[in-house]
Amino acid sequence: MQVEVLFPAVTGLILLPASLFSYTVYRETGYKPLQILALGLIFVAVESFLDAYEASRLLALAGGDWNRVPDDKLGYLLTVDAIRGIFIVLWAGAEVAFTAGVAGTEKRFYTRTLPAIIVAVGIVETIALNFSGIEPLQKRILVSSAGRVLGILVPVAIISGAYLIVKIWREVGSKSILAWGIAFLSHGFTLPLYPLAKETGSIALGLWYLFGGVVPAALAALGAYQLREEARMAAEEVEE
Repeated sequence: MQVEVLFPAVTGLILLPASLFSYTVYRETGYKPLQILALGLIFVAVESFLDAYEASRLLALAGGDWNRVPDDKLGYLLTVDAIRGIFIVLWAGAEVAFTAGVAGTEKRFYTRTLPAIIVAVGIVETIALNFSGIEPLQKRILVSSAGRVLGILVPVAIISGAYLIVKIWREVGSKSILAWGIAFLSHGFTLPLYPLAKETGSIALGLWYLFGGVVPAALAALGAYQLREEARMAAEEVEE
């Protein structure tokens, strides 16, 4: 199996238990942001599986080159890529809603309106560019990907991660918030390095998936675990 297929598939498999654990802790503690985080991790897992599937079909049909995709398969692959892009922006919206939830704000703009705007803009941008007339096709996919990743997901991840660490963790001192902040920063700073990692070789690409997907997923689950422990200790103190 090619590394372009293997790495995203494995990342998706790792994201699933991280999502399940986050949801389990949400059910135990009632901490609403964890429900959003669990859903967001599902979005990333689906995106990873679609990434693996798209890479496998692209390799099989055109040796990995979009410009060599047969005309009768092009529309299908562009649709798969667009759906994958939609799950990317759904994750970006979840990051904003999660950060707002951890911050404790009840303002509708931060909890619903802003995430909805991010998702709507990302969906329109992805569909418009994927089915635009930009040629060559490889450039069209690159522009579409850059728009949703560099234009939406990377800024959201870095701003959310920095806010969680600099603002909330410094005020609250919770290890769970620190873990989530580092997860978002690792995710956000790693994403722009994908073209370089892909060109460098399989080891670099594996490291990219490690620090861009696996480590953030593990940190997200660690944050949920720390929150559960903090809730347990708080309950024990009340009993005493």
